[in-house]
Amino acid sequence: MSTAVVSQPSTLDLEAPSPEWRDLAIALVGPAAVGACVGWPSGGTPLLVMSGLVPLSFLIVGALTLPGLYVGSALMGAAPPARVMSRVAIGAFKDQGLVFLGLTPAMLFLCATSTDVYEALVVGTIGVFLGAMVGVRVFFLRLSRVTEDAHLAWAFALWAIVSAFLGWEVYLEMLNLGGLS
Repeated sequence: MSTAVVSQPSTLDLEAPSPEWRDLAIALVGPAAVGACVGWPSGGTPLLVMSGLVPLSFLIVGALTLPGLYVGSALMGAAPPARVMSRVAIGAFKDQGLVFLGLTPAMLFLCATSTDVYEALVVGTIGVFLGAMVGVRVFFLRLSRVTEDAHLAWAFALWAIVSAFLGWEVYLEMLNLGGLS
């Protein structure tokens, strides 16, 4: 009788099977659920529109700012390999999606019981902001596990500030497109 030890692959193991599609689905479903909460008090069409626009806003901000984070950290000599950086980013987006899925029941309750559409919009916007900030924190924690260079913290802080301002502008534009502003 032999006792074989099976080790679990690390989440950052480059030889592990690639779970990116499942992770991307979770990363999109979480913001879609929060978008549905934001659009809930305004009726069916804004609910469906915001379910698509909130995940789209996170994709836009990620696509526009993640290359800048990589280039900035590479210029400082603190960038991990591009493949590792992409896996870390996908994992952080997945974790952010899970945070949004956790926030969704409370946000749905608050938005559905609000007395005014704008009250629900404020609650939804606060939920989106808090979920995004938790996502930024998770991204930094995941990134700091793969590289311990202090320069990365400076590049990441600058990236987080730029991403927050860009994300706010994109989110406001998405609210406008959804007919909620």
